[in-house]
Amino acid sequence: MKKLFYCVWVVAVLAGCSNGSCPLDANLDPRCQSLCTDDPPAVEGAFDVCSSDSLTICKASCMAQIEDASSLCSACLLEDAYFDTPTAGGGAGAWWNKFNCEAEPSTCIFEDCYGGMCGEICRFTIGNQTEFDACLDQGYWNVELCLPGTSTCDIYDTDTHLVVCSFTKDNNTQREDCIRVIYPREEVECDAPNFRPVLECESVCLQSE
Repeated sequence: MKKLFYCVWVVAVLAGCSNGSCPLDANLDPRCQSLCTDDPPAVEGAFDVCSSDSLTICKASCMAQIEDASSLCSACLLEDAYFDTPTAGGGAGAWWNKFNCEAEPSTCIFEDCYGGMCGEICRFTIGNQTEFDACLDQGYWNVELCLPGTSTCDIYDTDTHLVVCSFTKDNNTQREDCIRVIYPREEVECDAPNFRPVLECESVCLQSE
């Protein structure tokens, strides 16, 4: 019965938020606002983001989770809550593959980067096509390659091993244009947030009533 009431309530909330303003936001708990934020990808106009309906459902779910709960109880109920957004979930907006190349030694290191941190996947000798292909096969996303002594960088599809876009080296505007072509931004439906089981907070909530 409670689940049915929640579903009806969410539908009502979505209907009330359909014209650009949302009554839910006026009384939104700051913790729910923080949980239900979809951090925009670094490149404007590229990579997927959660739809406005998904964000509204997240906020409604969060507020329902802590409705009438005390401060201690609500803190317990929201502990480890998780809203899986395209970037938070490790999608292409969060991860980026690139080759870090050096003329001496004549080697490129295939790096998987996330949040400014990069880790080595493999490396190849410049000019060795077999090693290069083997590295591409280990990539999850398209990979960026800027060879020493050249003025152009290429972005390769790791499935087909073909160049899908090129840009002038050190020209970030062209680079971001390539990213927008490869990963055009779309609004996608994101799953409702995950909360810890209510029973895990039963003792805390009963003591704080």
